Amino acid sequence: MADHRNEAMKMRDIPKDESRLSKMMRKIKKDPAVVVGMTGWTGLVGYGLYNIRKRKTSLSLYLIHLRVTAQVFAIGCMVSVVGYRIFNHEKNRFFGKSDDEE
Repeated sequence: MADHRNEAMKMRDIPKDESRLSKMMRKIKKDPAVVVGMTGWTGLVGYGLYNIRKRKTSLSLYLIHLRVTAQVFAIGCMVSVVGYRIFNHEKNRFFGKSDDEE
């Protein structure tokens, strides 16, 4: 029940006339893993499209491999972030700290 009150309090602190840039920066500060995942995915796809002429397989097979590689990177980022958050939660629970103290 207290979690809902904390979320409501946080929502009241957000200004209604917030610009898109400040909203984006607030979300990036809240969860930077999204930026890392999207940047890595975009980089992998860009690299793959840049090297498309050097391929030694058919185009369709190359694009399938490129898509799978980009997806593996994005899922790897998500799994590592979830693992990090679980580790921090358990560490804080073990040492008696709340998640808000960090």
